[in-house]
Amino acid sequence: MARRRKRTSEREFAEAIARAGRGRGRGVDVGIGDDAAVVDPWPGKTLLTTDTMVDRVHFKRAWLSPRGLGRRAVRVAVSDLAAMGGRPRHLLLSLELPRREDPGQALAIVRAVMAEAEAVGAVLVGGNVVSAPALSLTVTVIGSSSGRAVTRNGARPGDDIWVSGYPGQAAAGRRLLAAGKARGVLVEAYRLPPLRIELGRRLAASPEVTAMIDVSDGLVSDLETLCRASKVSAVLEPSLIPVSRALVRYSRRPRADALSGGDDYELLAAVRGPGAGKRLARVAARLGVALTRVGTFEKAGRGAPVRDGRGRGLGHGGYRHF
Repeated sequence: MARRRKRTSEREFAEAIARAGRGRGRGVDVGIGDDAAVVDPWPGKTLLTTDTMVDRVHFKRAWLSPRGLGRRAVRVAVSDLAAMGGRPRHLLLSLELPRREDPGQALAIVRAVMAEAEAVGAVLVGGNVVSAPALSLTVTVIGSSSGRAVTRNGARPGDDIWVSGYPGQAAAGRRLLAAGKARGVLVEAYRLPPLRIELGRRLAASPEVTAMIDVSDGLVSDLETLCRASKVSAVLEPSLIPVSRALVRYSRRPRADALSGGDDYELLAAVRGPGAGKRLARVAARLGVALTRVGTFEKAGRGAPVRDGRGRGLGHGGYRHF
């Protein structure tokens, strides 16, 4: 007869997390285990962001191991800082757990968050754990920028549109996971989003980069968001969008995935001036990242904010939160 698993109390779980995180962190005076963290301020501007992953909304438990969940949660959250040229320094984790959650699995998620935070140069300094109907991870990131923080509202008519990496892979990977496929380049693109922190810092250091956003809801959707913030429109050339060999091979609609897939966490940038984009593409190449020109910004008009070269509006079709 199987032994019934002993239920772990909130205090016991919190103490286990505190033990796992003890002694970690540059610039951390008081870390996990107290009412609040106490940290030394970093020089430059302070950047703050937060992101949430909810079971059956953003992922399914069968798709990701506890380690994979923790790693993905950190990478999704720090992507917002990368899009502003920032660097993550400290993380907070709010973990909502179903009552029947295996405490060992839950602790594995927290340990993965700690390890991934360290891998990106940050440290987990605190958070909260509560019971909830579904598993949910909210990661808050406190970062810094020694230079300017690039926003979404600086693009101007005539600026070129550049995107990093290969959009669309994660969306195809998500479909493969839903169909029971557990391996491959596209599946890994969904499971482990790319880190673009260093590329974001290099782009932000260039005065020719006038605006930036990370691609989380889909290339067209996030380009539309940038257009509205900058009060411009965009001409996006679908034929210029980089499509990976894996996407062509395994997706029935590679171009549509690249335009509207979502979950890419690549960088989309407005670049001003002749030759600036090519120079930045060489910088990206040295980091092992493709940076590709995919269109141009124009004056805002009455039509769709994002159009193709023939003037046809591109419906974003990306992820809708509401």
